[in-house]
Amino acid sequence: MPAMRRVLLLRVVLACRRLSSDVSRPAQAWNVLFFGSDTFSNFSLQALNELRGSDGNGCVVDKIQVVTRSPKWCGRQKSVLKYPPIFDLTTKLQLPRPITCDTKQEMLALSKLTASRPGVPGSGGPFNAIIAVSFGKLIPGDLIRAVPLALNVHPSLLPRHKGSAPIQRALLEGDSFTGVTIQTLHPDRFDHGAVVAQTQPLSVATLLSAGRLTDCGSENLPRRTAILMDQLGAKGAQMLSQTLRERLYLPQNRVQTPTAYKASYARRITTEDKRIDWTRDSAAELLDKLETLGPLHAFKEATTAAKKAAQKTAMKRVLFHECSVLENTGLHNDEPGAFEYDKEHDCIVVCCRGSTLLRVARLQFEGFSVERAGQFMVRLRKRCGTLCEKLAFL
Repeated sequence: MPAMRRVLLLRVVLACRRLSSDVSRPAQAWNVLFFGSDTFSNFSLQALNELRGSDGNGCVVDKIQVVTRSPKWCGRQKSVLKYPPIFDLTTKLQLPRPITCDTKQEMLALSKLTASRPGVPGSGGPFNAIIAVSFGKLIPGDLIRAVPLALNVHPSLLPRHKGSAPIQRALLEGDSFTGVTIQTLHPDRFDHGAVVAQTQPLSVATLLSAGRLTDCGSENLPRRTAILMDQLGAKGAQMLSQTLRERLYLPQNRVQTPTAYKASYARRITTEDKRIDWTRDSAAELLDKLETLGPLHAFKEATTAAKKAAQKTAMKRVLFHECSVLENTGLHNDEPGAFEYDKEHDCIVVCCRGSTLLRVARLQFEGFSVERAGQFMVRLRKRCGTLCEKLAFL
């Protein structure tokens, strides 16, 4: 009898293992067209690469072809050609060189990669999956419909913060919690696919305190945005790997569409979002905004000619690069936007809403390089003329 029980127990264990293997192993290996561009994308690409040949019963992912955006000229006088960060990781992982696509027509041309090519030596199987992670362009419906699997990794708890800037909007709106969602790609609209998997709500404060996971200096991201991009990128990559291994993309395995989160749209960040309103923002709020969006700007009045008869008033943009909050030591003028130079600490002190003070160490006058506060003040008369004595930013 004990021997019979052991046999039955062994059969049950083997049956459970077979069932687990059937669930976790895909019916076919995925040949993935991976659409991505930034540091957030890199985490998911790394996870996909680790799935190549990772399953002892047959690999989950076979081939990966990265599709990304074209490099852009940037910097002063467009002197630097900047490649998306995913280029470097693609090279490091020894994957094929990325295909660059910026238009609908260029993306539709990829359809030929999803078709079978019998008789072509070394071609392997056609690409049968699309995974998009922070690509920034709507992938055409005809291309999505050409493959059996099309997924997107999105850094928010959908339907909250649909759109192109979910991380920045979560920070700007003071969200206490955020997360990552995996959804199917909708053929016509951004972020309207079926939810496949979603993290539990993650504390924004906890994620920020955890710090960065990478050192991707090429993107030059603001501190808070960089941290959330890393932390959510790692969570999303882990969930993407689980989704593919356990076939959570199958309709019967998907999570129920969440109802706890109010739908909202995370619109693209614009130049106007980075403009300072001294009457609306406190010093602490401005520091948080700078660490979310990067350098903020205000304006300084200036005269455009040396001769009084020809003088006109112009508004010159001033960028604020390095700031901190200063305990209120009092200014002679406490009007929002008024500023003074603190020679001892080589900084400009600006009055903000509620008489809070912003200490500015490095800033940039329109048409000139970034400079220390002392240099800025010395050159103010030459740049602003008689209006240099009006110590106020608008």
